[in-house]
Amino acid sequence: MLLPYPRFHQSGQWLPIRWLEVVCPEKERYRRTLVPSPEDRLCVKHGKPIQPSNWWRGCRKSGCCRCVAYKKKTRKLRAKKWESCFIPCIKHADRRCNRSAYVCNAARKCASCRDRLKDGTLRGRAIRAKNKWNYKQSMKLRGRLAGRLRGWALFERLTGFKIPDEWRKYDV
Repeated sequence: MLLPYPRFHQSGQWLPIRWLEVVCPEKERYRRTLVPSPEDRLCVKHGKPIQPSNWWRGCRKSGCCRCVAYKKKTRKLRAKKWESCFIPCIKHADRRCNRSAYVCNAARKCASCRDRLKDGTLRGRAIRAKNKWNYKQSMKLRGRLAGRLRGWALFERLTGFKIPDEWRKYDV
């Protein structure tokens, strides 16, 4: 289905795609017209035409039906291998690598390595998740402390001394 999304022209005006198709045929337009013929987009490995979806994604040397089937097959094999034996992390030999990272990308990283950059700092998504978890824990703690003794009342209970009322007025 082709939708007439507007494009931005160099003059600074929004123009419909149909106008660009007629006036500027070499400019970027419908996705369907950007894919060359099957003879021009052959896979280097198998000599079959690269699938249009893979061509749009940027695959120019591989991506035929055999390549796609092979990728699915290797994912299944990696999943079986991960379940059958211990595959260690590259940096931590005593930790098991993350399943999804190994099956999808053959990346042998544990959960700690997955969330960190090469210099050891946390990735953005890991920082957000950690902040969210810390906030959640603090709210749990705040809810638990609601009925507990704090401040002068806790001090009186622990020591057994009664605090004068004039001291309590400075309590914030």
